[in-house]
Amino acid sequence: MSNHHHVVRIDIEPSEDGARRSSTHGWQVRVSHNGQRKTKFFADRKYGGRETALQLAIEHRDKLLAERPAPSGPTERRAQKRSTSGVAGVRLAFKSGTPYIEANWVNGEGRSVTSYSVERWGLRKATWRACRSRAQGLGVRDPERVQSMFDVAYPTLQNSLDVALAKRNGKEHASEAQEA
Repeated sequence: MSNHHHVVRIDIEPSEDGARRSSTHGWQVRVSHNGQRKTKFFADRKYGGRETALQLAIEHRDKLLAERPAPSGPTERRAQKRSTSGVAGVRLAFKSGTPYIEANWVNGEGRSVTSYSVERWGLRKATWRACRSRAQGLGVRDPERVQSMFDVAYPTLQNSLDVALAKRNGKEHASEAQEA
């Protein structure tokens, strides 16, 4: 149920106190931003059953999340500062001298990090995969949102990688010159 964040199941049966009340079964979407909460209920009966109501609720949630402005709180600003891509949570990293594109996010399951080797995937595919992983980790399923993340990240990461490799090559040449 990890992809159901912001979507909760509501199952209410009539009780002795409210015997006249009808039962309520469905999914409620709850998305908050800057102190404002948007909610919508998707009743099983109205939307053709439990699974169909869930799918519609997830689609609605994804639409609300895609419309939400980029987070600007302290956590997101810190992530943006560390970002070498222009996209919070997507950055260039090096592991044992090998360049990777790293994606990280925090959701209901905690903090997650994944990385894609530039040597294995190439910069374009590694960047795309990182953007897609971050979006999916945050529950965003909108391909246009992933594409816009990629459009910002790829040229910036390409430049960052060129600069990092030039610095690295400069240091290697400097150390070779000192040895000679």
